[in-house]
Amino acid sequence: MILNKPKYWDKKIGIISILLFPITIIVLITNFLKKKLTIAKKFNIPIICIGNIYVGGTGKTPTSIFLGNELKKLGRNPAILRKFYDAHADEYNLIKKYFNNLILNKSRLEGIKSEMHNFDSIILDDGFQDYTIKKNLNIICFNQNQMIGNGMVLPSGPLRESIYSLKRANIILINGERNIKFEDKIFKINKNLEFFYSTYKPINLGEFKNKKLLAIAGIGNPENFFNLIENKIDITALILIGPSLDKGLSINLLGKITSKPYIEMSIAWLQRIGVNATFINNRIEIKAIKNKKTCIYNVESDWSSLSYFFSIVALSKKSNLEIGTYFSDSIQGDKKLIEIYNKLGVKTFFKNNIINLKKDKDLDKKDWGKNIFLDFQKIGEVLLLRARVGLLIACASIERAFELS
Repeated sequence: MILNKPKYWDKKIGIISILLFPITIIVLITNFLKKKLTIAKKFNIPIICIGNIYVGGTGKTPTSIFLGNELKKLGRNPAILRKFYDAHADEYNLIKKYFNNLILNKSRLEGIKSEMHNFDSIILDDGFQDYTIKKNLNIICFNQNQMIGNGMVLPSGPLRESIYSLKRANIILINGERNIKFEDKIFKINKNLEFFYSTYKPINLGEFKNKKLLAIAGIGNPENFFNLIENKIDITALILIGPSLDKGLSINLLGKITSKPYIEMSIAWLQRIGVNATFINNRIEIKAIKNKKTCIYNVESDWSSLSYFFSIVALSKKSNLEIGTYFSDSIQGDKKLIEIYNKLGVKTFFKNNIINLKKDKDLDKKDWGKNIFLDFQKIGEVLLLRARVGLLIACASIERAFELS
């Protein structure tokens, strides 16, 4: 029998979730009673739990392997402990391939008791919902493609526990890009959490170059695996060689596109040099260039790196910088720097693809708070710059350490 993950888990709460909610209430009550009636055993060695609240496919096992190897580099002697299930042999083999010390036991508690004298720390690969063990550190994994789904507990949704169980967590590890909205939501539950982000990088894709393959996945969320493979195909490189192909190039992109801005920038670049290229409804069309000719074209620089120069000018009393190559009609999201730093007295001008950052007068100290207020709801594309802007605000609140004239 094949069991597929219900599609309604990752959609807005609908009729199916509502109809199943009486069963969900039973699950919630059961979880509550387990926590209240179970006495957790404390051990004299560190117990680190790599867990989740979303059912499967969040990256617990790779994270456990990575952490185990990092602890070894620090001179520790850790072991990874897995609860034994007959059907999980593939995951056990994966751990053994990349990490030597693996403990398997039908009871995590008994596994620790029987093997703790051989190791100085234990990593639980899963076990956040095991209340029999006192953990020193709880690291909870999420995947950016699913996060918490519809937010409901089984069977109405994909969660093993309510998101309020994150009160017991210490670290949130998200595989994917930063999600400020999710961070803010979880911070309301646990203000002491620390957030970290990770990405998977295939190490041997080169072995399969120019080969037709059948990709098979046997993980909790197989779409994550397929998205990983598809996203590692360099779409930008394909776009750039499109005009040189005899019949041009047509690409149909399936599923969620995570690199849309880069595709749009690549298409815009081709259009600038006269190539007939379009990107509409997930379909890329690039016409071949029949009459090729040599031309000189300036490639635009990265706007995110420009933030440091904006900061230098903003922290100066008077400054005048010219930097290339930047386009006034750039579609890079980080162009929002102009809007942000204008609040700090930095004026931006363009001439012949050269950007001029200018500050004629210093901000009055009484106006600092008023001018530095930033509405990130309106400029969501530049949220990744929040750390840099935060540093700038901190610097602006004290006497300057340097000046640039």
